[in-house]
Amino acid sequence: MNDDTVLRRIARESIAKGVLPDRSPEQTWGGPGTGVQCALCEATVTRDELEFEVDFGRERYHLHLACFSAWDAERKSQRRAAHTGLMEGRDESRPASKHSSSSSTSDSARVLPDRRADGKMAVDGGERSYKPGAA
Repeated sequence: MNDDTVLRRIARESIAKGVLPDRSPEQTWGGPGTGVQCALCEATVTRDELEFEVDFGRERYHLHLACFSAWDAERKSQRRAAHTGLMEGRDESRPASKHSSSSSTSDSARVLPDRRADGKMAVDGGERSYKPGAA
């Protein structure tokens, strides 16, 4: 198998050419290799290697563990770079969008039920009832 730097370069090129997607898969599975060709390095994923299958709805890709890691890291790196570029180009005199990644919800609004399991949870110094098991 190839060196990490080489795999990252191949992943970067594969994403740029549209051979592999630049987004998160809908589903990912892992298990022993099934003898299929790796979508990144094009070598066979043998039974003694870990194989990742990534599902994008209509498309599925099979990757070695190292190839999956390189693709995933490169995909995330490109997303961060694109996001950073967008943020650098943003007019700082204008307020950030309501839909920015930072939440406007205070930490006190994000509470878990008390371990007493009495159907109450502490919120802002008071208590609120809840239904156990309700989402």
